[in-house]
Amino acid sequence: MDSVNTLGGESLPFFCLNSMMNCVLCNSPIRKSFQTNDKKNYHECTSCGLIFLDCNDRLSFEDEKARYESHQNSPTDISYRNFLNQLFQPLSQKINKDNIGLDFGCGPGPTISKMFQENGIKMDIYDPIFFPNNYALKAQYDFISCTEVVEHLFDPAKTLNLIDLILKKSGWLGVMTKIYDKSIIFEDWYYRKDPTHVAFYSKQTLEMIADIMDWKCEIHSDNVVLFQK
Repeated sequence: MDSVNTLGGESLPFFCLNSMMNCVLCNSPIRKSFQTNDKKNYHECTSCGLIFLDCNDRLSFEDEKARYESHQNSPTDISYRNFLNQLFQPLSQKINKDNIGLDFGCGPGPTISKMFQENGIKMDIYDPIFFPNNYALKAQYDFISCTEVVEHLFDPAKTLNLIDLILKKSGWLGVMTKIYDKSIIFEDWYYRKDPTHVAFYSKQTLEMIADIMDWKCEIHSDNVVLFQK
């Protein structure tokens, strides 16, 4: 290790990788990686800004599923509804009553779909673990929500291409995820320390997604972004 990588002000050792490894989002060669003090290895793409966990440091499927099952998210939880309202409000302003949406990656306690349904808007649900509704992956939707989903993706490019296939032209994708910026000390960041979080997106990354997918991008806050196809 002959140099350092600075993330959010801290100096972390990094090493150059061979050109065989590519970014899981934009497919650019990855040449910079680093290890945090808890011995987890991350890769940083200098093209799109994505930071992602090395595949050898991911949880097993069983441990990942158990972690999700331990979440207390529920449509009856007012604080959780208030949290989701950060996406619900701007996304609801982009659609109308006859639109049909999909809660993609809804988890074990689908909630934002119920919030839309309570406002007279139909919304299906899909989750690869808890609600593997394959019909949803063959339908077409006016809007799609991904609340606290993209940070869990091992292969974000594959998932975004899937979403693009089921999102109608001019449709909206609403994403909630904490947006990384260089003022954050990555090593100490609470969001990184969730063992199921494997991908971290900066403003640069989100804008690159829009470029790759030929979408429009609206960043509403430090954890809400809307894309239009």
